[in-house]
Amino acid sequence: MVRQKLLTAVMVVALVATATTGSVGALTNPTAGATQSISDSTTVTVTNVVDGDTVDIEYQNGSTDTVRLLGVDTPETYGSVSPGEFEGVPDTQAGRECLQAAGENASSYATDQLSGETVTLQFDGQADRRGDYGRLLAYVHVDGSNFNYDLVDLGHARVYDSTFSQSDSFYSAESTAQAAERNVWDCRTPNDDGSSGDDGSSGGDANALTIDWVNAEADSLNDERVKITNTGSSSVDLDGFTLADEAGHSHTFDGFTLGAGDSVYVHTGSGTDDADDRYMGYGTEIWNDDGDTATVTTTDGTVVAERQYGESSDESTGEATIEWVNAEADSLNDERVKITNTGSGSLDLSGWTLSDAAGHEFTFPDGFTLQSGDSVYVHTGSGSNDADDLYMGYGTEIWNDGGDTATLETASGTTADQLSY
Repeated sequence: MVRQKLLTAVMVVALVATATTGSVGALTNPTAGATQSISDSTTVTVTNVVDGDTVDIEYQNGSTDTVRLLGVDTPETYGSVSPGEFEGVPDTQAGRECLQAAGENASSYATDQLSGETVTLQFDGQADRRGDYGRLLAYVHVDGSNFNYDLVDLGHARVYDSTFSQSDSFYSAESTAQAAERNVWDCRTPNDDGSSGDDGSSGGDANALTIDWVNAEADSLNDERVKITNTGSSSVDLDGFTLADEAGHSHTFDGFTLGAGDSVYVHTGSGTDDADDRYMGYGTEIWNDDGDTATVTTTDGTVVAERQYGESSDESTGEATIEWVNAEADSLNDERVKITNTGSGSLDLSGWTLSDAAGHEFTFPDGFTLQSGDSVYVHTGSGSNDADDLYMGYGTEIWNDGGDTATLETASGTTADQLSY
């Protein structure tokens, strides 16, 4: 009789545990089977992003804690980076500088996605609840998406070698990101200046340089800056190239190479030059708020890039950039495209279109404006449009997991940006 009662009690406990696990499993995860090992979850607010894989949070009762994102590791931003932890990244000065930049990019991405957001922490029954430093170990879900998985999928993080139920899907995403050389994995072939990109060769097509924008209405000398991007497929040696305004203020690049797809910010004031930032050394502002012309010339004086803004130009100072496409999603609205205004002014997207290679298309509503630095997420499914989220209205997934091309066109049909993955 005692044996029978004990067996009954064990069965009841097992049923309760199964029911609890099933209720939490309603949250979106990379793999359906992974929810079998999730123990519980809680809703919190992210109060601070420490770096790409660590955040400070506040519970609904006002108490606070720190969360280390489970299963992922982004390059360090506060200490020395470790190339040996990232497969294929060389342990050289260029490799370390590239990882440092990748870590900063991951931190910026995490800040953009999580700072101030209400998120769901989900704990994994196969992993410890807290790490060696007393921090919580959890998945962070924001807007129905597993942010830990997104970091790996976008190449901002490697999979941290540990035990957790979703490791298989994470490693699969890591392999895809490595093959595509996304973000940190582009550091496997860093240029000599520490930037990521191609095989490190110099020269390249100088005509591939573009002046993306001039931030003239700034609050400080170093906030007044110019963004220059190499849109070509090979690095460009800028040694001896000059950036100048209409009044003749200029900056000459010295021993600097800009990798394929990379950007450099040229600040008006003084600072320490690195792979992403250069400083003109002026003590006063030089770019006119009401209009000016920025010009990049080669060592022989040939103009290879030019941009007018303000009263001297009828073009918008906004600049639309397709940052990423989340194709391998668990729901229609988790499948989405992030578009950011990387320019210095607002951007009216009325009548613009976003399309894939198969011709699925979304037209931005009249009056939709994206402010400088702001982003909008275009979801595949249906929902209520607002300032941060727009919905294409499709009933099936449209972005191919194996590769696709996202194209953003203006109302007049001009390609504003394009991203292939």
